[in-house]
Amino acid sequence: MMPSSPPEGMMPPEMMMPPEEAPEPDPEPLISESEEAKILSQLIDEYIQMEDGPRYNNMKMWKKHINYWEGLQYTAWDETTGAWRTPEEILDSDPQSDIDPSVYAKVVNVYKAHGEIFIGALSTGVPTTRFFPLDADDHEDIQTAKAYSKIAELVQRHNKVKLQLMKSLYLLYNCGLVACYNENKTDFRFGSYKTPIYEDVPTIDRTTSCPGCGNEMGQEQLPQDGMAPPPGPVSCEGCGYQGVPEVEDTPGSVQVQTGEQKNPKNRECIEIYGPLNVKFPLYVKELISSPYIILEDEFPVALIREIYQEYEDKIQSNPLGTFESEVRVASVYKSDFPDGMVTVQRIWIQPWALNLWRRDLEIVKKLKATYPDGIYFVRINDTLVTEIVHDSMHKHWTITEHPMSETLHSQPIGAPMVPLQDIENELDNLTLETIEFGLPELFADPRVLDFTAYQRQEIRPGQVSPASAPAGRSLGEGFHEVKATTLSREVDSFAGRMDSRQQFVQGTYPSIYGGTQEGGSGTAREYELSKASALQRLSTSWTLLQEWWAQVMEKTTKSFVNNMKTDEKFVKSRGSNFINVWIKMSELGGELGEVVPEVAEPFPISWTQKRDVILNLMQMNNEDISAVIRHPENAGIIASTIGLPELYIPGDDSRNKQLWEIGQLITSEPMMPEAPVPGMEIPEGTPPPQPTSSVPVDPILDDHNVESEVCKAWLRSEVGIYSKTDNPAGYMNVLAHMKEHQMIAMQMATAQQEQEKEQQGGETNPSQEME
Repeated sequence: MMPSSPPEGMMPPEMMMPPEEAPEPDPEPLISESEEAKILSQLIDEYIQMEDGPRYNNMKMWKKHINYWEGLQYTAWDETTGAWRTPEEILDSDPQSDIDPSVYAKVVNVYKAHGEIFIGALSTGVPTTRFFPLDADDHEDIQTAKAYSKIAELVQRHNKVKLQLMKSLYLLYNCGLVACYNENKTDFRFGSYKTPIYEDVPTIDRTTSCPGCGNEMGQEQLPQDGMAPPPGPVSCEGCGYQGVPEVEDTPGSVQVQTGEQKNPKNRECIEIYGPLNVKFPLYVKELISSPYIILEDEFPVALIREIYQEYEDKIQSNPLGTFESEVRVASVYKSDFPDGMVTVQRIWIQPWALNLWRRDLEIVKKLKATYPDGIYFVRINDTLVTEIVHDSMHKHWTITEHPMSETLHSQPIGAPMVPLQDIENELDNLTLETIEFGLPELFADPRVLDFTAYQRQEIRPGQVSPASAPAGRSLGEGFHEVKATTLSREVDSFAGRMDSRQQFVQGTYPSIYGGTQEGGSGTAREYELSKASALQRLSTSWTLLQEWWAQVMEKTTKSFVNNMKTDEKFVKSRGSNFINVWIKMSELGGELGEVVPEVAEPFPISWTQKRDVILNLMQMNNEDISAVIRHPENAGIIASTIGLPELYIPGDDSRNKQLWEIGQLITSEPMMPEAPVPGMEIPEGTPPPQPTSSVPVDPILDDHNVESEVCKAWLRSEVGIYSKTDNPAGYMNVLAHMKEHQMIAMQMATAQQEQEKEQQGGETNPSQEME
């Protein structure tokens, strides 16, 4: 029989060659080379060109206001470089120019001062947002609305809300528009959570039945790690059979936890931008009518290469920059442009905006079907498209809507201050120059004074210099002094009027920030009325901020819920102690209704105003108000509000002790009383024995009234109500602990009353003794 293959060593040379390597698959084409990328890039360029002229003028204005804020107020626009240039830069580029930068170096920045007053007044508090249930009679809807309120508080804490509001007010003052971008990001820097890892382990599913009647007698699952053990004898209830049953083994599997996986947490991130970075048409009155929105900024080229590594060779820095990129550069660079930067555009397009493309209607129809909610793509240096995904701009963007503006691009709040700042600079420089250069000039007749000999002499006190008077004239007639320059009397009064106009134009009166009030009687009441009037002037901007922030919170909280992986918690201070606030996924099963700002919320008040309110309430001597102030839950708040957190408030330590005990109580259950011995006679009317808490009450050291009130407040709180259903044993344990405090408090009060009666009964009336 012939072998199927030649023996070893007799293999033909061509068969001994190593097998050819399989050809590598062709690399997938880059997104930048796709037809979609080319069309989207050309389409957005067409939209941008429609707005080039108006946006150019507005960017000049926005940059000018930012320069004024930074103190760069003597600038001139250079059409060649497309930038505001300072006197120093003009002199550097043209040393022959007749310009002295020192003349323009003195600026008293009232533009920034009034802006800081505006920002400080409106950023004292955070706008409150109310989440309403869809149905006020549905418990799940109410629970969901409350959970959204906690989520809003957590989102604001994660994003340092006060700093975000200050930046928003800065942009309103200088640019007139604020754009908020929210995105749910996942990263280990936000924390982590663990999920179990399961694996399928093979098993044997055994079914036993009676050989006599066929009745199924049981099922069990056996590990498949060896021979399955034989069944033991059984007894059939149906036919009375006793013996070994029939067995049917089938392969099966069971999931067994083999470990844990560490996963990064997600967080809702808020970013605030102004119109220098966010671009959409100037005619837009509401965002839904905008065909696109572009977020544009500069980043280091190394960072962008790290993000888009497949385009590493194609991403190059732009050494010159564009008009918009140079305007966006921080003022510290002046007209220079930093090296090693690239411009990244993140672009959102609405589906209907594709209708502008008329060259290929089929591709437009295909894009609408593929991206029904909108298109998001990334473009680098105006040419290289690196990413295209399905996304809607309305999920991420919230723009301020000024009710007194024709479009979303409203006039900057600080714009009226620009001409007043220019007048301030002119007045200050005029005054200073008059002082510096106001010395009178003296003319002398050379026949009277020998200038050559005078210049050679060293000037000394009491020096005598030779001089000769002209014939028939006195020596003084050989000199003439020009009249010294003096400021007009109108300068001071005009400067005072300018100060008043600055306050009137911006509404930043001294009473807002505690400055000196001019005129009037100077009483505290008059000062308060002036402050209330001044704040009312700023309430327009506060209302705008409230409405915008409510929309931001609605989008961010909904995005947070859609991306929740596990229950979340955060720690919140309550008085001088801390509590855990839980956001349970089980609480989010209801429907959310409207999300609106708190319309009844007053203008944000400062810490000083809060302190004054507390002190005024204390002076009212009202029993109900005093009971609120003295409540144990308010002890820490009172101490911190009056500015003395180290102040000892009676009952605060008892409150903190009881809160710690509650933390212990909810982790265990109450101890049930022992059952009565059978046959033991129980007197009629004896109350049934009550369970006792796992943490004993100290009848001597505990402040029973305070600690029972703390327990009651916890049982009525949102955390307590949730524990009643989620942790009933812990809830009952706290309830039993509260009853024990109340019982001892009642016993102590009864004993004190009896002691007072005994003392009163023991006292003898002296008149009765005389009788």
